[in-house]
Amino acid sequence: MNSINFSIALILLAARNPLIVMAAEDAGTGIADREPMVSFETQILPLLTAKCFDCHGADTQESHLRLDRRAAMLRGGDSGEPAVIVGHSELSHLMKLVSGSDNEKRMPPDPAERLSQDEVSLLRLWIDQGAVWPGPDGVADDAESKSDHW
Repeated sequence: MNSINFSIALILLAARNPLIVMAAEDAGTGIADREPMVSFETQILPLLTAKCFDCHGADTQESHLRLDRRAAMLRGGDSGEPAVIVGHSELSHLMKLVSGSDNEKRMPPDPAERLSQDEVSLLRLWIDQGAVWPGPDGVADDAESKSDHW
């Protein structure tokens, strides 16, 4: 069978079986691509505000880490590592701290304030989906309103 006949046969087979087409489209997509997009405004910002901004926000930056601005989050703090590596939660320093892989450095330090497993999963998914942070400057609206500047 020559290559033209083979191509036509393949097209006809795919047209008769849409599952083949769907499987081909799905091959190569990651888990983060199949999950609904995490909303920064309704899911991540409230989480960061409740659990992180008191120590890593506009007024205070413990360990020189600021989490209320995207650029600062990507730069990181005293650890020398970016807090978030876009698309790679497994490499992100923030995920190591909030997931509890190191109990001595676990964040937040107060056990009563720590993230639930669902919150850790949500943060992980947001990072894997690209850590989308709307707005031209990547500044959390809540953090901007707390600033005393000007």
